[in-house]
Amino acid sequence: MESKSFSSSRKKALSSFLRLAGTILSTVLFFALISRQNWGVVYEKTSSISLLVVFFVFAIYGLGQILNAFRWFILLYAQQVDISFVESLKIVFAGIFASNFLPSTIGGDTVRAVAIMRFADKKIIAIGSIILDRIINMAAMISLLPLPIHVFGLSALSKGLSFQMSMTSWLLLEKLKGFFRHLFPRVVAALDAWRAKPWALVHAYVVGFVSNLLPMLGTFLLARSVGIGVSYYQVVAVQTITYFFSVLPISINGYGVREVLYTTLYTQLGATLEQASILALLSRLLTMLATTPGAFWLSRSVLRASSRKIEL
Repeated sequence: MESKSFSSSRKKALSSFLRLAGTILSTVLFFALISRQNWGVVYEKTSSISLLVVFFVFAIYGLGQILNAFRWFILLYAQQVDISFVESLKIVFAGIFASNFLPSTIGGDTVRAVAIMRFADKKIIAIGSIILDRIINMAAMISLLPLPIHVFGLSALSKGLSFQMSMTSWLLLEKLKGFFRHLFPRVVAALDAWRAKPWALVHAYVVGFVSNLLPMLGTFLLARSVGIGVSYYQVVAVQTITYFFSVLPISINGYGVREVLYTTLYTQLGATLEQASILALLSRLLTMLATTPGAFWLSRSVLRASSRKIEL
């Protein structure tokens, strides 16, 4: 039993090390790319962005997170979990803040799992709602996959993303193995719990679809503000690719990887290096700022977790 626990600890340590190494490597590569740019052009492009556009995009990013909370709330409501939408919104923002600003060992889903225990009578409902929420969000993003194939083509994608593919091949395999070994039984149990409420799954999927498209609209507005002549569907294509690489365990919350992908893909669409790097950094900053309300609710969500016994 001890050897199994030791092996598990070693795997977790290795995974954490690789994520940190991936973050550092991707970030170094990104800064190596932007070190070649013309900083005079960067200043000119940045200063030309309207503050009104920045505030509008910030509001769009925040609304997207509110819709994410509503998607999860639909799943909780279907199981008659005694929680208000406002309370679920606070928990979601606390979780997102934890993912964005705290060490990788404190995950947003962990925060949600701890906080929701105060309201759910059964563990399978509490944990299952988070697992299903993740799956439904991923299903909504999978629905968008034809767009990047249409925009970039399979051959261009394989060439442009060769660095990321070489980094992720082994880690992706390990992640999938871990998923089927540990998480798959929980997924089956969660789906079984919601089997009698298919309407909740459909509604959550629709909300998830909108909650993903909305922030992409904000990024589109930012892209046009810095002079990148892309269409909305091209932005959707870029962010779909970015999403799937960001959720892989190759960096901490996608830091570095997302920025490298932005500079790689937007330059393929005609953007200059300066424009693409401004878009990558500004969209990251506004996305993170939109989650800062979670800082006020984080300690409350975790520290007030119920001490009562949760049924299996």
